[in-house]
Amino acid sequence: MLHDPSSTLSSVASATLDRMTLVANHWLRAEPAAVAKLRPHHGRRIDARAVVLPLLPWAAKVDSAVGMVWVVTPAGLLEREDTPSGLASDLASGGKADATLSVLSQSVTQWVRDAAHDDFSWVLIDANEALQADLRWVIENVRWDVAGDVGRWLPAAVAGPAAQVAERAVEGVKRGVRALDAWWPGRGPTP
Repeated sequence: MLHDPSSTLSSVASATLDRMTLVANHWLRAEPAAVAKLRPHHGRRIDARAVVLPLLPWAAKVDSAVGMVWVVTPAGLLEREDTPSGLASDLASGGKADATLSVLSQSVTQWVRDAAHDDFSWVLIDANEALQADLRWVIENVRWDVAGDVGRWLPAAVAGPAAQVAERAVEGVKRGVRALDAWWPGRGPTP
């Protein structure tokens, strides 16, 4: 009996999207202003899509693996709606998203370069004015609290120095990307 690789890929994609939702909620919980901005939108559905040129030959065949639907909870967090192919099955039955969040780029390295410059123009939001403004604020202002996370995982005596090392590493990557752009504008490493 042959194993169907598409079902394995679908399972991996589903688990990955669940983890992405957990990470997004972790970042949101760390920023009370972010959950306060999302709370009034509870029940709203956000279709989040990554639109990237395929990096691997099989990636073009896995359209559902690059998108998900989130529902804003009353607590101002996100819950992933389990739909087999994103919104496609819901749209066929008359449902629709209240917002579409599209992450556009030709490559993942372009996302890294733009994020290093605090440029999030590659995230397009199609929603009503209030939801669009609140989602844009969340995208532009919520950041990973490295020191806070390290402090929860490690004893206090180790947490401070470890957090400093992690923050320096993140800043070093940003500086490296900026230096590469200054040396070779518009280029940089390709995937």
